[in-house]
Amino acid sequence: MPNRVGDCDISAPIDPAPRVITTSPGRATRATASATRAAMNSELQRLAAAQIPGDTYRNLQIQPTFSNQTFKHVLVPIWLLTYNYGARPFRLLVNGYTGKMAGEYPKSVWKIALLVVLALIVVLIVLWLQD
Repeated sequence: MPNRVGDCDISAPIDPAPRVITTSPGRATRATASATRAAMNSELQRLAAAQIPGDTYRNLQIQPTFSNQTFKHVLVPIWLLTYNYGARPFRLLVNGYTGKMAGEYPKSVWKIALLVVLALIVVLIVLWLQD
């Protein structure tokens, strides 16, 4: 679910005070260099394939070189909301930068049915007025 809340702008990360790091609850990622390099290579492969005209290609090979590789710990604000509706728990993640949300929420069958009926009524009225 964390991958569905979107990316964060880390082009200009701010160094947090050491007190913030030690007092903030959080989860550290365990990304390894080989895993991140594999992710970068697959994204570069996708970007290179998008530049090829036409809808098919074969034997596309890229050989990226990386230099001056550094890393920086970044604090990304992601909030977790857990609530119970009836007897069922629901979890929701919210990206603090973009506001994008991912998770489950209760759906009302009656409200969905009412929305579908109202949409059909609007379509029928528009079709009737066009005749």
